[in-house]
Amino acid sequence: MRRALAFGFLVLLLTSTALADGPESGLVAGKVVNADGEALPGVQVTLVGGRGEQTTVTNESGTYRFSLVPPGAYTVKASLEGFTEGHNEVNVNAGGKADVNLTLRLETAETITVTSEAPMVDKFNVSAGSTVTSEVGAQAAGENRTYYGVINMLPGVTSDAENGAIQGTRPQVNGSHFADNSVFIDGVDTSFARFGGSRVFVPTTATTEIALEAGGMSAEYGRVVGSTTNVIIKSGTNVFHGDFLYGRSDTDWTADWKDQPKLDNKEFPTTYQNPNNPFIVTPRPPYPTNFLKRLPGEDGHSNNYELALGGPIVKDKAWFFAAVSENDTLNLDKTLDQEIVDGSFEFKARIGKLSFQPSQAHQLSGSYIDAPSKRIYFHTPSHDRWNPTPHDIAGDLATLSWNWSISSDFFLETKLATQTSDENKYLAEPTGDENTSVEAAIAAKQQDPRFPGNPSAGPHWPGNNFASYWDSRDDSTWHNGWILDNGFGLNEYPRDQANLAGTWFPSESHELKFGADWQEVEWNSNVRVVDLYVGPDFTAFTPAGFENCNILFARYCIWFDRRTADMLDDGNTNLSTGFTQSDTSTEVTSFYARDRFTLGDHWI
Repeated sequence: MRRALAFGFLVLLLTSTALADGPESGLVAGKVVNADGEALPGVQVTLVGGRGEQTTVTNESGTYRFSLVPPGAYTVKASLEGFTEGHNEVNVNAGGKADVNLTLRLETAETITVTSEAPMVDKFNVSAGSTVTSEVGAQAAGENRTYYGVINMLPGVTSDAENGAIQGTRPQVNGSHFADNSVFIDGVDTSFARFGGSRVFVPTTATTEIALEAGGMSAEYGRVVGSTTNVIIKSGTNVFHGDFLYGRSDTDWTADWKDQPKLDNKEFPTTYQNPNNPFIVTPRPPYPTNFLKRLPGEDGHSNNYELALGGPIVKDKAWFFAAVSENDTLNLDKTLDQEIVDGSFEFKARIGKLSFQPSQAHQLSGSYIDAPSKRIYFHTPSHDRWNPTPHDIAGDLATLSWNWSISSDFFLETKLATQTSDENKYLAEPTGDENTSVEAAIAAKQQDPRFPGNPSAGPHWPGNNFASYWDSRDDSTWHNGWILDNGFGLNEYPRDQANLAGTWFPSESHELKFGADWQEVEWNSNVRVVDLYVGPDFTAFTPAGFENCNILFARYCIWFDRRTADMLDDGNTNLSTGFTQSDTSTEVTSFYARDRFTLGDHWI
């Protein structure tokens, strides 16, 4: 598939076709009239932005149009011999259409510059949502420093318990489930194939704008039933520009949870009490570094930074942008056994983008984003430190685009992209191979007095496995291991896509947009599934894992072999130690069309 994708890049460069998914650019259009409201043909209109100037001439009806305009701030100027110059300031959004009408007056002895008023409402956009510029997004104090930190503060966005537990990366928009939300980066669909949202995290200082749409979305978002977020990465301009941001977090600034009865002690317990003998007290073993770190009184802080730089390679023709960042939310949480666990979300970003404009009719760009992240998934009723599960996530995206303005009435947008969202779920720190060393993880657990090693008790002894033990009588708490839906190990989610979008203006009041979208999504896994045990009164000091399994409640002590989906009587089946490989893929081809026309001055 990768060889075919490389060939596709070559075809894209050698042919006059065009491919695009979500919008990456906008339109500036309008009409130039005189003081009596009569159309003025032949007026030279200039669009001035960070990459230089573009010019066009109004037609016989006095209208003009600039297509494929990168998001940002612009000045529109109109000039005609014998008339005063008119100008207007305008902001262009990705997928937006800025309607800029200008009025020119006859020259007099006194020079007059006419400045038109920018419209307060975008009449072409009927979706519910918001657009946040880089200047605002960079100052937003969200839970994390990605675009999700901005999304969570927008109107209509709510944060449930799951969003809070996953460091603010699963928001609900206008009541929709987080899995119904898609994220586009530079118009490329980066939505995570399994759960929605995105795992290609980029810092806010590297974005030009973050646009959220929900309800009334355009046709190119036809696969989405919740909301779409389109994140535009910055590009270089004719002027060198840069950003630097530094932030510090410290656990000493965190609240002590004194009003929570089960979380009223921020200090670490130093001993265990034997559940079978209250007179036996055992010192606690060393804490695994991958679960607990930066504890109060130790290295309890994080230093976060973001650095971005952009500028010209060849003025008016070629530009670059690059950004690096490292951020850490420094979250702490507690198990029900009063142990502090690290619930941080750590992410890095390395971004590079090159843009070319060989002529006013052609724009090319290529970008690469490498955004690995780490987080520990914490289950609310976790009783011990063996429940939280570390995840290493690799999110990268490579994009190549070519936009072609064939005429003032017809233009095309193209994109090819490849993306991965790898996920490694660990039981303990890796030992050099691609999977977590089960033996090393179990050896570490056998140093925990609550999970003593007793190999002779068999594989169902809690100290000999990482199965999940669900206590059916102790407030439904979880012990011994995380109930991962697809096990621990490596999951890869490669996605390749190629897209086409064209916009045609048959008349001044009629706009037709059409496109095709092809995607191939894969799920390649090498994982071991974790078993589930259910019973009353969990204890690691009996082979069955529950204190009452062999007495009154024996018939309620069961376990689920999640590899075969069979429910078996406890103690009759050995626990498998092997990993299972599986590969699945799907291809999706979509077509869409949108017809938008204007009726008079007030209806679209």
